[in-house]
Amino acid sequence: MADRHTDLPLFAWKPPCVLIAFPLGKRVGVARSIATAIQIRPDNLREAYWQRQAKRLHQELKSYGYGQTAIDAELEAFRSAVLREMMGQSSRSRGGTPGDAA
Repeated sequence: MADRHTDLPLFAWKPPCVLIAFPLGKRVGVARSIATAIQIRPDNLREAYWQRQAKRLHQELKSYGYGQTAIDAELEAFRSAVLREMMGQSSRSRGGTPGDAA
């Protein structure tokens, strides 16, 4: 027979799963905004700006209940999206189109 003090529904409760409709790697507008902000900053301030943004996104995902492995994957996908935007912006500023051969 189960102990009546430990066989309570409260002990079996699990928080609801949170679905993120827009994964970080797909947030093109945010990636574009951060890419622009990085490029207009002086070289010595770019890394600190990126670290602040990554920390903010990390906290956002953590508040949704993501584990560290999932957070790392999301941040890597977002970093790739920001780099793609930076390359596209750089190409457009030189008069090319993204994907043009150098």
